Amino acid sequence: MQITGAAIGIGLPPAVRRSARPDGGCLHYKPTARTLKALWAQARERLNVTTIILANRKYAILLGELGNFGIASGAASARMLDLGNPDIDRIKIANGMGVEAAQAEDCERLADLLRQSLHRTGPFLIEL
Repeated sequence: MQITGAAIGIGLPPAVRRSARPDGGCLHYKPTARTLKALWAQARERLNVTTIILANRKYAILLGELGNFGIASGAASARMLDLGNPDIDRIKIANGMGVEAAQAEDCERLADLLRQSLHRTGPFLIEL
């Protein structure tokens, strides 16, 4: 799958649609309209989907765009683009939607979790 532009947070719903219907069709109902519902749909349909979230705790792409326009990030913009206050507990969110999840602090742990997820049935979420 490839998406371009304005894609922050769009990955999960298309992954559900693609996994549920590899022929390119969509689910007959649309629980994938939002990311959280996509996790629920993965669990409900027992889809073999591994989701990897790169949790950098900020809207880094938007901070970069400010820099591209020569705009210095001040206290107000830094606060608006900070996603770490409070930290989002994505593991608990995934579990609450019925998806098993784990956190990887480094690439070695990511590789281990990814290998494990590929040898299991059903959805799995990895926060990196």
